Amino acid sequence: MSTPFREWTRGLLLRCCWGGVVVVAGAAQVDGAAPGAEKPAEVCYAWNSSDPYQAPDFEAYFPDDAKGAEALAVWWAQRDGNAAGNDDDLARVRQGLRRYPRSPVPLLRWVGNTFIWGKSPQHPAAIELMYHAATCNEINEDRYGTRGPAIYFGLAVVRPKTDAILRTLVDISMRVDDPNDLSRITWGVGKQREQAASFLVPYETDSDPAIREKAEAVRKILARELKAVTWATAKRREAAQASWGDQLASLTAALHTGNSKTRREVLELIAREHIALIMDDSHVSAFAQCSADADPEVRAQTARMVGERWIGAVREPTAEAIDLALYLAEDEEPAVRQAAVYYGLSAMVDKDDRVLRRLVELALEDQESEGYRRILWSLRRHRVRVMELLPDYQTQPSKASRVATFSRDFSAAKD
Repeated sequence: MSTPFREWTRGLLLRCCWGGVVVVAGAAQVDGAAPGAEKPAEVCYAWNSSDPYQAPDFEAYFPDDAKGAEALAVWWAQRDGNAAGNDDDLARVRQGLRRYPRSPVPLLRWVGNTFIWGKSPQHPAAIELMYHAATCNEINEDRYGTRGPAIYFGLAVVRPKTDAILRTLVDISMRVDDPNDLSRITWGVGKQREQAASFLVPYETDSDPAIREKAEAVRKILARELKAVTWATAKRREAAQASWGDQLASLTAALHTGNSKTRREVLELIAREHIALIMDDSHVSAFAQCSADADPEVRAQTARMVGERWIGAVREPTAEAIDLALYLAEDEEPAVRQAAVYYGLSAMVDKDDRVLRRLVELALEDQESEGYRRILWSLRRHRVRVMELLPDYQTQPSKASRVATFSRDFSAAKD
């Protein structure tokens, strides 16, 4: 273990341990010992401490360090993707994450996949990092964009979960309405669902009827008696209908004829208030008008909204919605293409050859972006047909090496 990480963990120990209590949180490799030789890591971690319970605290755990963020960005851009992660890498992520100028999702995915998901033993310091990255103190808060990936790649895959992690996941479930987070938490809790549900009792006896109602829903979601997406969709649709049901005509007219500024504002309103849930197939034509707007932000918002409402949320998307997603997937702006893929084409359950070919082409064009992994995941139901399509691209000299990379990654992709 390197000197910088020793200093980091020593500082963590002094900050974490309350009342002089030290918790044995995991195992660490003995310096200079043969592989397999282990000793207890005498470090107190919040995720492994329940008396007293220490809630996640992003601001206290991650330094407000602009230089650390810059160093993290440089390291991430230059790192060897095949190299095994180490303790210094974790320290670097912790030091720079708060001010990191780009999406934290790739960083947290790497932490989870390298140190936690499917690992034995799971790295206690990596779990601690994910624990604090999952902070959610306010309703539906995700100030740093870390809550979702910290849950997905971190807390959800810790085995077994401590009381502190289970309590934290329940507290987050009470504070968020995002069905993606709620579904991942339910999956992650697994066989510990009854243990997790015990932390709902204070909410179920709260004086606020809205809190009691949410606690009842969370208990059913954890018990898998109610799907998170079903609950969230019904709640959002009811609220949208009450507030905006009589204004749909004016909103769609603004999308048809408005300028870029007007369209952008209307699309933001529709997304924020979940108004698309009360729109039917006849409204797709209004979004089609936005697909040719000069503002790439308008086109990206359009791609996301059409994908979420008219493709990802339905079993059989209409031809108009699919055509629109394919059109936006050809856009000159990467952000627009990525939105069309992530929320639209990749979310289709049954993909025809047009969609499969476009996804494969996009994967061959850019194998470094977030969208690449999403495409690999989305094609898993069509493995045979995808492999049949690849020879069409292998004959192109500029794509031969990329086809080989895709084939390797596709074969290794997890379902």
